Amino acid sequence: MDRWQLIRDERADVLVFLESLAAEQWTASSLCAGWSVKDVAVHLIVDDGVEELGVPKTLLKLATWRFSVHRANAWWIERNAGRSTDSILSSFEKRIDPGRANRAVGFESALRARSSTTRTCAGLRAWPGRSLQSASERSSRPS
Repeated sequence: MDRWQLIRDERADVLVFLESLAAEQWTASSLCAGWSVKDVAVHLIVDDGVEELGVPKTLLKLATWRFSVHRANAWWIERNAGRSTDSILSSFEKRIDPGRANRAVGFESALRARSSTTRTCAGLRAWPGRSLQSASERSSRPS
């Protein structure tokens, strides 16, 4: 199995989950301190920011933040605070395939981020069995 397919499958599961949320669930606290479910969803479409700014400006911004992922995340969440859930879902759907930022950090890092998202939002619903299975276990199986 294509290892990136695991990320696509996970993102498709997350999209189905996000589409099922009522308005008040988007504003619910997530397991990420200080972040709502909406903030987590926005975090997952960070490739929009890279596309919006372009790679050179993205790298310049990152350099001004001393390449702090936390500062970059805070900027992206703040920048999208007023974004509608429909717009987030639309972007998420377009980004089922791992984008430039995901591929830049590598498969294992992207996989950890997706697994964290599953755990972060798990309190809001029961996840399908295949999502509960460790993606790292699935990726380590021989093809």
